[in-house]
Amino acid sequence: MQVLQAGGSQLDGDSIAARIENAARASLVRLYGEFDQADDPNWGKVYDRARKDGGQNALEAIGYKGDPDQHPVCAQIKRYIGGSKKGNEIRDHFTAAPYGWPLDAIDGALFVLLASGILLAKDSNTNAVNAAQLERKQVGQTHFSPESIAIRPVDLIKIRSLLTACGVACQPNDDLDRKVQDLVAHARQLAQQAGGDAPLPQRPDTRLFDELASRSGNAKLQLILDEQASIKDAINQWRATAERISQRQPDWHLLQDLLDLSRNLSFYSAVKTEADAIAEQRALLDEPNPVSPLVQRLTDSLRNALQHHVQSYLDQHASGLAQLQQDTHWQQLNSEQQDDILRKRNLLQLAQPDSSNADAIIEALHQTSLEQWSDRTSSLASRFEAARIEAAELLQPKLQRINLPRRTFTDAAEVDAWLEQVKQQLLEKLNDGPVTFS
Repeated sequence: MQVLQAGGSQLDGDSIAARIENAARASLVRLYGEFDQADDPNWGKVYDRARKDGGQNALEAIGYKGDPDQHPVCAQIKRYIGGSKKGNEIRDHFTAAPYGWPLDAIDGALFVLLASGILLAKDSNTNAVNAAQLERKQVGQTHFSPESIAIRPVDLIKIRSLLTACGVACQPNDDLDRKVQDLVAHARQLAQQAGGDAPLPQRPDTRLFDELASRSGNAKLQLILDEQASIKDAINQWRATAERISQRQPDWHLLQDLLDLSRNLSFYSAVKTEADAIAEQRALLDEPNPVSPLVQRLTDSLRNALQHHVQSYLDQHASGLAQLQQDTHWQQLNSEQQDDILRKRNLLQLAQPDSSNADAIIEALHQTSLEQWSDRTSSLASRFEAARIEAAELLQPKLQRINLPRRTFTDAAEVDAWLEQVKQQLLEKLNDGPVTFS
């Protein structure tokens, strides 16, 4: 039995089944004459490499090391796209005869061309997308068009050099699109650090880098070439400003801490007015440093105030201790008993706070404010009196304490009457033991 292919060609074979199989194979070859160009199981790896690492070396997964647009599959797709084509059109065209290419080959080639800057892509909202941003499920609705701007190898060297100078390390095989994204992110971060709320300067204008982020393909690289000086100057200036801010901000925070501790003190208002002027004028970075003199003034004034309060306390403490040491009951106690009583009443000699610098003064006043120092000083008299009474009670456990009656006197007779009343009160209590009064 003869087996004839369409067109009348007779197929040979040892059996009818073999002849039919040969005919089918021949028909497939005739129908999909371009299939062999994309016949490789590793196109999926090409896609993965192009999306993750860029298009420079992605085709090496199928053994190709030439220019991406010279590979037969890439060249056919680029030629078909012409001015512009949607992803679905491209897929439909190359999955049909005479190609019959698998989707891995079509998408792999598209992503290589896109990642290499040979094609541009826009999503359904006409926003530019790159190979890293484009999801495979969105390829069908994406518009692809050829890149019209030519970038020479010498231009690529200039761009990589600029990126490195701006703090974005860039090697010859690195994906430039990703590196430019890194540059934009780096610039925006520096801009955030180079300004802020008062008293910092206003944050710098990032429109150049916003424009860079909005472009795609070679248009993005061309903008870098056109604005090399502006980009480099902005990065260097913002980096320097951010460094100066990091040096000055601690002074400003220190000034605010000192101002908080100075409220209600006589010197607060004048310094606060000057600090407010620095904030209003965003003058933190002015030369000479406008904050340092204010910090020094507040440090000196607070040190004087703290030392004055501490000295008042020490003077009052010394006076109270001297009076206590004259008490006959106190003199009868041994040193251990005296220390126990003083310790209980928090009357032992106080260690003076450190006031050597601003940080030490802040810490000292956070531990004990000026108001608390005044309260401590005011309470010394009653605490020493309590210590005196405790000493007497320790020696005479039955010691009785009475309160003298309060009177207002207008003549000597009233005084005599009061003294007689107190005398009788004391004599009555003496029957029960020793008496003291306050």
